[in-house]
Amino acid sequence: NKSYSYKLELLTDTLPASGNSSQQIIDADVMTDQYGLPLIPAKRIKGVLREAALEVLEAFQYDSRLEILFLEIFGEAGKTANSGYHFSDLTLTESENLKQWLKYLQSPMLKDDSAADSRKVKPNPLQGFFTPEIITEQFTQVRRSTRLENGLAAKHSLRTIRVLEKGLFFEGTINSSDSELDEERIQFLNLVMNNLRFLGSKRNRGLGMVKVHREIHQEKLRQFIKKLDGGAAR
Repeated sequence: NKSYSYKLELLTDTLPASGNSSQQIIDADVMTDQYGLPLIPAKRIKGVLREAALEVLEAFQYDSRLEILFLEIFGEAGKTANSGYHFSDLTLTESENLKQWLKYLQSPMLKDDSAADSRKVKPNPLQGFFTPEIITEQFTQVRRSTRLENGLAAKHSLRTIRVLEKGLFFEGTINSSDSELDEERIQFLNLVMNNLRFLGSKRNRGLGMVKVHREIHQEKLRQFIKKLDGGAAR
C-alpha cells in the first residue's frame, strides 16, 4: 500500500490559511473549492505535520533512523520537489457526495423534463439559493477584532477573519510515489499524527485545536517505540 489516509477533527474554530480574500471586507479567509466547500491546503497541512515530526525527532533525541524517515517523507526545509511523498488537500468528509448535489444545484440551466425535446433546458430556479458564498457560510463564522491602545480601539485596526467552525471533519492522504509504506514508515507517521495538536493562525486566541483520527494498531506502535528506545542508533 502506498497511501496513508487520516481524518482531522476541528476541536475549536480554526483559521487554517491566511490567504487573500475574494471579498475585500475579509482580511484573512479560508480556502474553498469551486462549489464553496472549505478545504485545508496541502501546503499548510504538510507544514504543520513537519512541525509535529520535528517534535517527535526531538523527543527521541534525533535518532538517526527517524531522521532518515523524516527527510524521506518531508524533504529538506526550503527545497521543493525533494520528497517522494505527496500530501493531498484536506477536504470535508462526504465532500464528493456534496459536490454531486452542488454541481446540480449551482448549474444555471437544468434539463427540462416536461419538454418533448430531451435536449431542451430551462433556467435553474434554485441556483441563487446555493451559491458558493452561501455554501461557505454554512461551515464558517466571520469574526471581527480591534487592537486596543490605552483601553480604546486603535484607529484603522479593525480586522475581519473567517474561520472554520469547530466540529468539522476533514480527510486526506499521504501518498508515496516510490516505495511501499512499510510498517516502519506507517508507525512513524502514526507518531507524527498523534503529536499534531494545533493548526493555523491565531492559536493564542484559542483557535486551531485539532485531533487526528486514524485506526492505529497500538501494539505495533508500542513495539516501534520500544525498538527506538532500546536500539543503539542515535
